[in-house]
Amino acid sequence: MRIYNLCRALSDRVDFVLVAVREHREVIDYEKLHEVFHEVYIVDIDETSPAPDGLPQQARQLECPSLRALIAEICREWRPDLVQFEFTHTAGLRESAAGVPAILVEHDITYGLYRQLAETEPGRKSRREYERWLAFETRWLREYDAVWTVCEGDRREAIETGWRQADRTFTIPNGVDIRRFAPSEQACAPHEILFVGSFRHLPNVLAFEALNGDIMPLVWARFPQAVLRVVAGPRHEWFWKRNRRRNPSGVLDPRIQMHDFVEDLRPLYAEAAVVVAPLVVSAGTNIKILEAMACGKPIVSTQPGCSGLELADNADLLIRAGAEPFAAAVCDLLAQPELRRQIGSRARRTVEERFSWTALAACALESYRTVSGRDDLGRRLPEVDSSRAHAAGR
Repeated sequence: MRIYNLCRALSDRVDFVLVAVREHREVIDYEKLHEVFHEVYIVDIDETSPAPDGLPQQARQLECPSLRALIAEICREWRPDLVQFEFTHTAGLRESAAGVPAILVEHDITYGLYRQLAETEPGRKSRREYERWLAFETRWLREYDAVWTVCEGDRREAIETGWRQADRTFTIPNGVDIRRFAPSEQACAPHEILFVGSFRHLPNVLAFEALNGDIMPLVWARFPQAVLRVVAGPRHEWFWKRNRRRNPSGVLDPRIQMHDFVEDLRPLYAEAAVVVAPLVVSAGTNIKILEAMACGKPIVSTQPGCSGLELADNADLLIRAGAEPFAAAVCDLLAQPELRRQIGSRARRTVEERFSWTALAACALESYRTVSGRDDLGRRLPEVDSSRAHAAGR
């Protein structure tokens, strides 16, 4: 959502060529992508090269000859002013765009996330993956002409550790489409609680385990009719089985309603009385918090769940640590419609003032101009047929 919305906000001033990886069973909406991107290239990673054991697992999955060859070919053909690599695990692809200024977008300081995981679940495996990320990230950050972070805390850490010069380390926060995500006139279900978080991301599994095992039993003691609706993302059953630390049987209370991938979350936000983000570990910033705020929903979050957003406790949302305080805050919101209204209204005002994509896109464009050395990035390429699509990878 971040990538699409930032590029869409800049598409009248910047010509974008998209290279994306298609995962199993994903369907590509080329027509919609061509509303934003001048050219679209999709890679199926059917064959990978042997990767050193020192690489993090996610980075090993991108050791794909066809992906590297495609990036190099596009750089030769288009001679772009910049190449922008999204997510830390793509950093090693920098070599494929040799000679072209490049920005690495750090959606989080990834080694920091894995450090938290290693501290939360000590062991040889978690410690080793943290060490892989630390070595990988610190090495590749030095190879980039500029770095984007999503919050000032990440930016300060990058600068203080000596990776980047301050004038080439930019904070481009996450945002939300405030027109698409807006308060609904529909009345919410009075006892419905919503949690959004793909189970392919381990912190979301840990958050759900805390919600399922520690928080919801306390909520159900006061509100036995409460329903917990969970949007767990594609293949959530497989990821839940692989990543769960608790509940070996995998059997869940029937009051928990599980959803796979949901393309449009707005109806679920409209139904929810309360949105929860009980993350135990986290890095970067959470776009789902901003979407819920834009919908005018009251949120209960841990500090990691809303880190980096600089939100006001008991005003923009409720921030609670520990199962009992967290559950008590959820119950207070379920019991008090006026409190829900006050928190939700303040949340909506905050995103309108600070988190619209239009304002954030202006910051992104300025960083493009700084890194490329060009002030004329508003040129336009010839229009293309929106039905055109390019595939590579087999």
